[in-house]
Order: sequence, then C-alpha cells, then structure tokens
Amino acid sequence: MDKIPQEKCEKMTIEQAERLTGFKTEEKVDGSRSFFNGTKFVSPERATFKNERYTHILNELKGINCVIDGEIYFPDGCVSDATLTENWKKCKYAVFDLLEIDGFNTTKLPLWCRSAMLKALVKGMVNVHFVREFKSAREGWDYAKKNDREGIVIKNLQSAYVDKRSRDWIKVKNYHEITLEIVGYEEGSEKGAFILSNGGRMSALSADYVAEYKRLKAKGKVYAEIEYLYKTKAGKLFQPVLKRLVAKLK
Repeated sequence: MDKIPQEKCEKMTIEQAERLTGFKTEEKVDGSRSFFNGTKFVSPERATFKNERYTHILNELKGINCVIDGEIYFPDGCVSDATLTENWKKCKYAVFDLLEIDGFNTTKLPLWCRSAMLKALVKGMVNVHFVREFKSAREGWDYAKKNDREGIVIKNLQSAYVDKRSRDWIKVKNYHEITLEIVGYEEGSEKGAFILSNGGRMSALSADYVAEYKRLKAKGKVYAEIEYLYKTKAGKLFQPVLKRLVAKLK
C-alpha cells in the first residue's frame, strides 16, 4: 500500500452514541497512533518514527505481511508516559484495523470482517493485542469513567476504511473538567497565553478570548473553565483546553 489512509472520527456525546444501532464499541487507547506497514511503524503525523524504542513489538510482528492501524501505548498510563525512556520496553501495541494482508487491500471489506481477520492475526501475541471491546456504548463509557481512560470509539460494523471524516467512526471523549483562576496573561504574536493559579499555562485560543479576559479582569477575578483530556499514571492532568471564561465561581 503506497499511501496509508487515516480514518478520522466524528465527535459525539454518550447520550447520542447510545442511540446508534449496528455499531460496536471499543476503548479509545491513549497512545501514539501508529501504522505497522509490514516492516516498521509509520506515524500519520510525523515524517519519522523512532522504531528502535519498540523492537520488542516489532519482533513479534516480524514475518507478518500486512498493514495494521493501532496505538502504541503504556499500560494504565497516557501518551506522555509512553515517551519516557524507562517505559519504552513496557509499551504494547493495541490494534484495531487491518488495511492490507499479503498484498490484498482490505479497506473496502466491512469492519466486522476486517476485525475478525485482525484478531486471528494477532491471537496469542504478548505485546500486540486487539483493542478492548464492549457490549454497548454505555458499558464502554462506564469503563472509561471508572478507569480514567481517554474515552471510547463507536464504529459502524458495515463500514469500509476511508480517509475522510465520517459518521461511521464516532469518538466520545472522557474529559476531566476543572475551573481555575487566571492569575496572569502573557502577550504573544497573535493570542498569547493565560497563566493559571496551579502554575500551569494554556493558550488563549483567539483574540476574542483575550478581549473577553481583559473586559472581565477590569471588574475583578477571572476564572477559566477547562477540559483536560489526558491524565498521567501519576495522576497529573495535562494539555488543557479552554471551554469558557467566567467572572465568578459557580
């Protein structure tokens, strides 16, 4: 396969997801999206991928002539934990789609068929496994909330693998919400950054947010309602996303 497509997901709430029929639910693994191309890992975001970190996984896949879509991750951790040197050899490869096998392009086969083929392919492997599946969207969501997982992905069982955003793959993300006081603002070339009371900082997102911050600040304290998607194994939240600015706590 000359060009590896990357299926993209729509976003949805759990209430919307529960109303879907003909879909299956999988855990959204918090790792580095990685395609195995038959010899090495290829990243959809980066030109180079440090395969030498994950030779224990590649050795297990050696001799398999296929293209696989999956995530390299650190068990019970997040994407930042997987980048630590001491964790490289502890990482696993959670696979969830098969794009090609023995030169045959499988992307137009229905998802249920691709999944069955991939499960058989990795059965018995130690460092490679098919991603966790659930009986329903609600079961998957409850698991994600209880275990602080990134969320779930709900997929149409009849869907082909396509390189565009579609409603055949749906993401429901498990955000951690928090409200913090903004104690300062750092000017930037465009939007700058807000300094938070916990010592962190986050993008001001746009000139409109900066103007709103200055308007509220002239009247008193300003708070940011924030969503964090990621949580390290040590329990530290990171990569904050600003939801809205408020003048007082609820």
